[in-house]
Amino acid sequence: MIAARDRCDYAIDRIRSVRTRRFRYIRNFFPDRPYMQPNYRDEWEITALIRRLHAEGKLNIVHDRFWPSERPSEEL
Repeated sequence: MIAARDRCDYAIDRIRSVRTRRFRYIRNFFPDRPYMQPNYRDEWEITALIRRLHAEGKLNIVHDRFWPSERPSEEL
């Protein structure tokens, strides 16, 4: 399966992916943008709480991986 994403809400992005039964390869063309780009959820209290917990280093490893300001250019 091949997938693409160029926009999500008003966040402009460029991601391409190829998936097999065992693996998924993702190419992030804008690695300087965070996974959680600005969007309508920024006004939610839970989003503010999660951002604060990330800044304080209090999220577990699974949750924390979505909040850094950058992401890898390639993921497998």
